[in-house]
Amino acid sequence: MTYDGTVFEVEFAGKDGRAYAILPIYGSKLMILRDTPEYAVASRNALSRNGLTVDT
Repeated sequence: MTYDGTVFEVEFAGKDGRAYAILPIYGSKLMILRDTPEYAVASRNALSRNGLTVDT
């Protein structure tokens, strides 16, 4: 789809990664996600155990 730059296509998904809705939403209605997905935490922990770091 083509949008005018004020609308973004947002995917809503369950913890299993399966999308249950994809909707166009105005940017003014969006908020910053302050949560870290579980897979990202697991990957960061695995790297730390091996003496590596991740730039955030």
